[in-house]
Amino acid sequence: MTRTFGGTLTQLRVVLIEQEKITDVMLMFRLNFNPETWRHWRPKLVEYYEEMEYTDDDSSYRIVCDKKQKLWIKQDV
Repeated sequence: MTRTFGGTLTQLRVVLIEQEKITDVMLMFRLNFNPETWRHWRPKLVEYYEEMEYTDDDSSYRIVCDKKQKLWIKQDV
């Protein structure tokens, strides 16, 4: 299976729409990464989502990675 950056971004967003909060290790598992590949992909995902804001229907949100708590959060704007 070839992983694409765009496909991974979409998967991550879908997971956070469903759950709103997820730990880093559970997100790694849900996206089918292993610790070695996650170590390479995670910083780029964090960098991408720092710049993005989404609007769905009546709500706006950002996807934020809280590095201290090791938690990914869908945060209303």
